[in-house]
Amino acid sequence: MKEYVRKIKKANPLYFLAAGLILIVLIVIVVTSGGNDKQQQADTATNAPTIKKHKHKPKLPKGRKVKPAPIGSSGVIDQARREGDFVVAQARGTIRNPFSVRLRVSAAPKQRVTVDWQLSCFKNRQVRIGKGKYKTKAPDERHIALPMSGAETCIATAGAQLTRHGRGRVKVAVVAG
Repeated sequence: MKEYVRKIKKANPLYFLAAGLILIVLIVIVVTSGGNDKQQQADTATNAPTIKKHKHKPKLPKGRKVKPAPIGSSGVIDQARREGDFVVAQARGTIRNPFSVRLRVSAAPKQRVTVDWQLSCFKNRQVRIGKGKYKTKAPDERHIALPMSGAETCIATAGAQLTRHGRGRVKVAVVAG
């Protein structure tokens, strides 16, 4: 036993450090993996909700179809219009070299509208995100602050929702320049 202790004392302490780190990593992997994969699969299979198959294809909601976000540098980048009770219209677009971004909102009949917006700007692999929410009486046009000066591109998303019950129309537009 004494001979074994002498060998351990002569050994390089970096070996023990490396072995300790490997042991810690293995423990973390075992703990985070959750144990037996077959048991997890069995648990998820027994708790999985049943999916009913429909004979007919589900109908898509009326309105504009999803399309890629438009790209521009000035003028109206994108606009959306919705009609109904408490409807939400959402406009989005990519703006190249932005120096100002405005949101234009209108409603019929004229009423208060809740507007949510987000502006993600990119420059030299850096990202800054600005977002906000406000209520306004439509029609309204408002500047939103750029979260980063000199951005190469910004992705703007704006949603406008009617606040009054009853049939109505809401329109939102993202305007650059």
